Amino acid sequence: MTKKGYKLTEAHKKAIGDAQRGENNNNWQTDIKDMSIGTIHKRVRMIKLKPVDGKCEYCHKVKSKYGITKLHLVNIRDHYYTLNPDDYQYMHPACHIEHQNISREKRKSQLDYWLRQQTINLKSK
Repeated sequence: MTKKGYKLTEAHKKAIGDAQRGENNNNWQTDIKDMSIGTIHKRVRMIKLKPVDGKCEYCHKVKSKYGITKLHLVNIRDHYYTLNPDDYQYMHPACHIEHQNISREKRKSQLDYWLRQQTINLKSK
């Protein structure tokens, strides 16, 4: 006997959809190494919601210096991706770029320092 012609109730449709959500889904990945950056950000967005007041967590203003109110979810741990919501902040696009430039300069200065140390060590040998 087939169910052709029978209509599903809204409750039944919702139950079918809910059965495949989250960890019950066949495509759910548990190892962070297998996840794309987009998937990681999507999961963190489910845990850490946008601020209710709409303020950037970097400059603490509703609008950026260009008048933009949009907020990006930004990793603040030097691109070491985790599912910990404390490692992310909501920022304006301009603040996001500023934060990236500061962290890039910080990494570059650390690399320059390391290279200088290696050069000094080679000269002393």
